[in-house]
Amino acid sequence: METARFICTAAAAVAGLIAGVAWLISTRVGTENRRQPPIEGTTADGAVTVRFGKRYLLLYPTLRQQSTWNSYAAIAASVSAFAQVALLFR
Repeated sequence: METARFICTAAAAVAGLIAGVAWLISTRVGTENRRQPPIEGTTADGAVTVRFGKRYLLLYPTLRQQSTWNSYAAIAASVSAFAQVALLFR
């Protein structure tokens, strides 16, 4: 029974770490606007560019990338939560 407890604890810790890393990555991803000079706002081709600090990012591709990484983080966080619950019901 001690082995199962260790496995659940390790799984919760590793999954929590993966979730944290995925959320950090989601804050850094983005699709750069290659137009020089970059234009903030909507352009004639329908692209929306937003400025984050010194970066000019295309809004919709950036949101898709962030959503993907956030979903990975949510899956890892749920694995961590299930492993913690399994510890309670051992």
